[in-house]
Amino acid sequence: MGSSSPYVSSIVYDINERTLVLELVDHPDKMNLCRRITFTDILSYQEENMEEEPEDECMDDIVGIDYIQGGICIHTYKKEVVLKLESEPRAEYIA
Repeated sequence: MGSSSPYVSSIVYDINERTLVLELVDHPDKMNLCRRITFTDILSYQEENMEEEPEDECMDDIVGIDYIQGGICIHTYKKEVVLKLESEPRAEYIA
């Protein structure tokens, strides 16, 4: 994530395109998009909610993004997403 904030604006998985787009904002109050990370060529996608009763009024944030064998684990306050990938993710800063 570099120096980006951990606040998640959206996590969108497109099953047809086999892509996941993770968008981060600068601050929960300002909501200015600051970084987009795109994961392509996804071989498998697994998602698990971390809470029994999610707090929908609370903004989600990144706890960690870890490389695992053959893929990446994205752990947020609300969920954990495990991706098996054929290619490296692409990150871009949004000004």
